[in-house]
Amino acid sequence: MTSHTISGPGEGYKCHHCPASFSTKSVLSVHMRDAHGDKYPTKKDSEAAAKDAAAAAAAAAAAANGKAEGGLSNGTSPENGGKR
Repeated sequence: MTSHTISGPGEGYKCHHCPASFSTKSVLSVHMRDAHGDKYPTKKDSEAAAKDAAAAAAAAAAAANGKAEGGLSNGTSPENGGKR
């Protein structure tokens, strides 16, 4: 448990919103949730954010390649009945 505990003057897990600091990450997480409405980012949160960013980048690349919504994958347009 010592890997999750920090002790000593000036050391600890610091709040990004106020001057509070805590000796454990879990107590900081509770403080941020209760006092500021925040959630301390977890590895799972970071992975989800990366996945969302990758999906957004893929959608932007598809749109840039002319495969945006409304287009057909064979290069035809729905406006002219699927003709080129």
